[in-house]
Amino acid sequence: MQDRDLQIVTSTLYHPDLQLIAENTLLSGDARPSSLYMLKYHQERMLAAISDLPTAPQVMHDAIADAKGLDRLRELAAATVTTGPSKIRFALDCHGELTCTALFLSAGVLLRESAFFPARLSCPDSVPESDIKWMIGVSQNEIRPDFITKHKTNLRSQYAKVMEDAPYVDPTIHKAEMLCVNIEQQVMEGCITTPYFWKNGTWITPRAECGGNLGTTRRWALEKGLAVKGIVMKEDLTIGQIIVVSNGVWGFGFGRIIAV
Repeated sequence: MQDRDLQIVTSTLYHPDLQLIAENTLLSGDARPSSLYMLKYHQERMLAAISDLPTAPQVMHDAIADAKGLDRLRELAAATVTTGPSKIRFALDCHGELTCTALFLSAGVLLRESAFFPARLSCPDSVPESDIKWMIGVSQNEIRPDFITKHKTNLRSQYAKVMEDAPYVDPTIHKAEMLCVNIEQQVMEGCITTPYFWKNGTWITPRAECGGNLGTTRRWALEKGLAVKGIVMKEDLTIGQIIVVSNGVWGFGFGRIIAV
């Protein structure tokens, strides 16, 4: 990995209705209503990656740190969004240049608070079929954990390789995801989500030591007691198993493992 090619990345949702949710305001960084989902956690996620990069120049930290950094993220997103609900992707390079791209989702995207800030995660037996929006496979290729699995970056080739085996879905009904496995056959993460597995009456998400991304929604779920950290082995996954997945764009949702 050449540091000059590296960008620290995070993706979040822009939706005007997020301004109406008190919990999102608490996570805006300065108690102002925000149209960006968990903005403060995204800033802190990027700063954590910079701190873990031994060769990171000070200019990277200075670009997004403190209140000025939050304002910069807000202003850049506001200048980039031209329509309604959008996926926002921030990227910071080794020169301290921060860029933002926006992918318009749909003018009809409804924002349910329970999907982005759930009070609880239902047990699998109580999940109606209509709530299962993700179809999920399990990678047959092992990934060796390193900096670019722990932190989200622009270097995504190994995830793209895993997603080549993703289940085929009708994108108007379902989303596709693949679970990544480390060299010890432990589940690390999903390619684009944090997974949670039901075990002994509790939702479990892979520990940091398993090597996966420490995402924003994962942090929130752990802080709220919706899940605990643990180890999930590939051999314990079964076809038909219902799990929870979350990320900074789609919030929390249910998925079914359809291939192992």
